[in-house]
Amino acid sequence: MKAVTLALWWSCMIAMMSTASAQEALWLVRGVPAHGLVVSRVNLQPFTGGARAVSLHAMLLPDRKPVPVQFVPSGGSGEGILVAQLPGAGDWRVQLQIRPGGETAPKPAGMVSTQHYEMLFTDSRRAGYPSLIVLREAGKRLDTFVWNDRVHHPEAGSFFLRYDPEARAEIVADGEICTVVRVQARYCQPDGRRPPSEPSAVYHWFLFKRLPLAYVTVQAGQKQSFPWQEFHFLEFHFPDQSFTAWAGGEPPRREVFNADNETVYLSDWGALVEGQSVLG
Repeated sequence: MKAVTLALWWSCMIAMMSTASAQEALWLVRGVPAHGLVVSRVNLQPFTGGARAVSLHAMLLPDRKPVPVQFVPSGGSGEGILVAQLPGAGDWRVQLQIRPGGETAPKPAGMVSTQHYEMLFTDSRRAGYPSLIVLREAGKRLDTFVWNDRVHHPEAGSFFLRYDPEARAEIVADGEICTVVRVQARYCQPDGRRPPSEPSAVYHWFLFKRLPLAYVTVQAGQKQSFPWQEFHFLEFHFPDQSFTAWAGGEPPRREVFNADNETVYLSDWGALVEGQSVLG
């Protein structure tokens, strides 16, 4: 059986943008991997006149062959994530045709299915975080994990996103390449109490339809300045034997989990392993 890897951390490709005309841009994309997927943070404000919603068309140069592309706003006017599905590995020149577009109203997330995995997002369970992950090819169903994303200070204590009773999970984009779920939550304690600085976070989950990958971004902030000493991002815990081994680091290591309360520090990457199922 082919191994299924659901990658929750994935780095963006290097990209540069320069103006070709009033409504066009030349996008130079370097170091594209074999699967051709590119994720890049961009600011299209010079081409949109300040419009938040953007309509995009992309063509490869010099043959002007159309390529799938999606733009997901993530901040102010014209700021967001550009996703493209290029033909394969290498360096590419892409012409973007950029126009202001109409905004689409978000809708409740629920179950999102892709070719390789499924994720269930609900407001009432785990504060909008995925409460169920299904690795389809391996037939593995994961629902016992706990998300520990939090801020911590030795005196103030720990505050977790999963305890926010008013969290929201919404689909904000759904295109040929990916479905994007936005999760908004505040850092709270189990009783709902929040710290005076009122920290909160907005996550965007890019769930790719044809690859066993997910790309997650976070924008965190607070209303008052406070020096949190720890910030935990995409930390989740399995209290059972869902995964019995781990792998990661450079050079790569793979070992069986032991109940020894030791912490393992890995560079570059890490994953949980159980048979043909890999989550990292």
